[in-house]
Amino acid sequence: MKLFDNSESSLNENNLQRQDGWQETLVHIEVPTQERNPNGNGQHFTIGGLFHQPLTDVVRAVFAGENAKWFHLTPFKQIWRSLVTGCEE
Repeated sequence: MKLFDNSESSLNENNLQRQDGWQETLVHIEVPTQERNPNGNGQHFTIGGLFHQPLTDVVRAVFAGENAKWFHLTPFKQIWRSLVTGCEE
């Protein structure tokens, strides 16, 4: 785990996680505690390092790739009949 932590801390602007429109965001969460808190349901934490990208950008990048020519974009049906039972699947 220390190796992973060290590698994440050394990310630079040329890293793949920082390319192709990936954005880093802070996430705010509440963690329940045993203490009563009149202001909410727990202790507030801010977690950094969440990388996200708009879904449309991901779909566009996938279809722009070289392997997109092998995608099956037309629905099809394939039926197999068992030689033993004669049932179709």
